[in-house]
Amino acid sequence: MSLLSSPNATATVAQNTSAVTIAGMDLAGVQPSMLLHLGARDRKKGDGLIIASVAPNVGSTGGTLTLVGPVDAAFTNAAFLIDTGSYNGAGEVLKVDAAYEVLNALRSLTSPNTNVYGGDRIVALDKKLATNVSYLALSIGGRSWGRLEQRTLSYTPTGGSQVSTEAASLRALPDGTTPIDAVLVDLATGGVDVRKASIPMVSAALLDLSSAPMAKVAVTGSAAITSFGPGKHLERLVRFVDGGNVLTHNATSLILPGGANIVTRPGDCLHATSDVAGNWRVHSYDRADGTPLILPISTQRAAFRNRIRNGGFTINERGVSGTVTLAAGVYGHDGFKAGAGGCTYAFSKNNGVTTFNITAGTLLQVIEGALYVVEGGTYTASWIGTAQARVYQGGATGSYASGPLTVLGLGSESNTTVEWGIGTLALPQFEPGAIATTFERRDDEAFRNLRYQQPVPQMDGIFINSTLWYGIVKTSPTMAFTPSLVLKNGANALNEYQNATIRNATSFANPLYVNTGGDLFLNTSTANSGARASLSGLAAVMRSEY
Repeated sequence: MSLLSSPNATATVAQNTSAVTIAGMDLAGVQPSMLLHLGARDRKKGDGLIIASVAPNVGSTGGTLTLVGPVDAAFTNAAFLIDTGSYNGAGEVLKVDAAYEVLNALRSLTSPNTNVYGGDRIVALDKKLATNVSYLALSIGGRSWGRLEQRTLSYTPTGGSQVSTEAASLRALPDGTTPIDAVLVDLATGGVDVRKASIPMVSAALLDLSSAPMAKVAVTGSAAITSFGPGKHLERLVRFVDGGNVLTHNATSLILPGGANIVTRPGDCLHATSDVAGNWRVHSYDRADGTPLILPISTQRAAFRNRIRNGGFTINERGVSGTVTLAAGVYGHDGFKAGAGGCTYAFSKNNGVTTFNITAGTLLQVIEGALYVVEGGTYTASWIGTAQARVYQGGATGSYASGPLTVLGLGSESNTTVEWGIGTLALPQFEPGAIATTFERRDDEAFRNLRYQQPVPQMDGIFINSTLWYGIVKTSPTMAFTPSLVLKNGANALNEYQNATIRNATSFANPLYVNTGGDLFLNTSTANSGARASLSGLAAVMRSEY
């Protein structure tokens, strides 16, 4: 015999009626022919009233019990219990008994109002045999999506023998059928294995690594990054898909190795954690090509590594702007000229890094061999961006490839060309050896550039006739080869001393004959023969560009 009850359930019925309103109890297990006892929960009290029919409330507990006959007295919010002993359906009785035994056990273990099993509340799923599996399943609409499980786990490490151990795991069922271990705990050792999924994120100044619950992040795009977000006590593995991002070091909120900014390359990875305040520290940074982020002093040159001049694109003597369209062999930024098919590019600056976006043709630099390729042999070209490049000596040849690009067998003191195709380009470097090191920033780029281009300085001279001015120019430093003379602005270029009259320069009358300077002759507007005059320092430029 089994008695059904609930500690908070009540019954209400009017005198001489047979409809009993039940509140606070699930009536799913109540069947006709069972007996209702009104007035107490701890014992059967009074006559057993035969239940004729049951109408449970839909979507909630309680409902209405209709009795075979009317009650003699009224009951309001009265305690009660139901005796299942007289019910004829023996099988159903057993099901009800089992269900209520489970419900009562769980209520006793978890209810804050009970002192049964005083102390800790324990729900134990006892796996009786090693071959059994016990788990608590979580599902939606009957389809399992996750479960807590204990089972015997057998595995064979590569090159080893089979191991069997008891394991507890949190398992996911993405397809509703096949379980995948998300967290696996070896109960023999306490060792834990965690499956870490990856998610893509688009680069931005605020790259919030806490915005997705994934341990691995694949960052696309090339936007500069100044913060990893406010997430606390997190660990992330980050991979840069496109590269070209500038990671900005911050001594508090984004601490980078070496305490300096990092320009990412495609495929680079880092490992970072955040602290209690949401400040991030990058513990390790790995270049995709295996090059250390910071090379030991013994393995890298302190200076004179980068043989590209104006690699930061900081010198723009010609003042190109906007969309730059160059015919074959014409220079844009100093040191960089269009290839045989011309070149079109635009440029922008972000966090101190200027990036070219080449949209048509090719862009190249000829590196002076006698000065910058003195070693010969193996050299490596590296850069940031999507453009591909080729390296050659002599005529244009070879296939384009992504960087870093290592070339072998270059001739000593031979002019060497690095040529880039369509794509983005920033921080180009060309250096001896097979390892691409960090970009070498220099503070003497303007001086280095004077070997290839320098202004004709302000100087004194004399009109040797009424339309020809003469002066002597000396280059400093010595230029790469005998320079060509370019008159940039001849208007008002000459100031005649005697009468303070301004004269115009119209063209050069002869070239220079050596790379150290020499006689300079300018055709001019009419002046006083024999008069002395000074030449403006903005009028002309000397160029020795390859």
